[in-house]
Amino acid sequence: MNTMQLHVGGTGHHEFTVIERGNCVLVRGSLSAAGMRGVTAMCSKKAIISPDLARMLDANFAFGLQADVDTLIAEIKPELEAQANRSAAARGISDAAARWLSIGERGSSSNAIFTHLTGKNACEVGGKKDHPCDPADVRRCWLLLEDVPELKASFQRMAEVSPAWSGLVRDWDQIISTMAEEIGDIRKPKRGASAPRTYKLIKNAIGR
Repeated sequence: MNTMQLHVGGTGHHEFTVIERGNCVLVRGSLSAAGMRGVTAMCSKKAIISPDLARMLDANFAFGLQADVDTLIAEIKPELEAQANRSAAARGISDAAARWLSIGERGSSSNAIFTHLTGKNACEVGGKKDHPCDPADVRRCWLLLEDVPELKASFQRMAEVSPAWSGLVRDWDQIISTMAEEIGDIRKPKRGASAPRTYKLIKNAIGR
């Protein structure tokens, strides 16, 4: 494991620690605008911000090239998955649900699904009624339903949440079948794939 604490900086309400791990940069603490500029200057111009990697490593921000982010996530997933399995019963959820909370690809709308259908609040980001607005959001929701089968079985209950969710539930099968045609494997979408037909179906479903 390649881990190196680079520095602690900031003043007042903006104290932060920057750590380098596996060619990725992790930030723990509160970043000011100036601090954010300083941290991003340390990264490649092609670096992405990965909310999933940040959550998995208990950081506020995680930066890295996509390939480095993917490599580091693959490295840490086995231990996180083992921890999730050990904690599932104590949390009153299935092993699959615990694994998704720990290592799943999460967003505000998938968090809303999990929260409504399990009664366990997963909404660290977003609200309990958030719905997908674009294909990226739908993909994360789709992955949740594939990874946690009991939620897939009760997905129709999302129609209770809001008119937008009611439209999405109504059109869900068409949305995901169209998305599969446009991007291929949802776990490894075609490089550079776009989903304009899926996006149009989503907008129609939520009434935009």
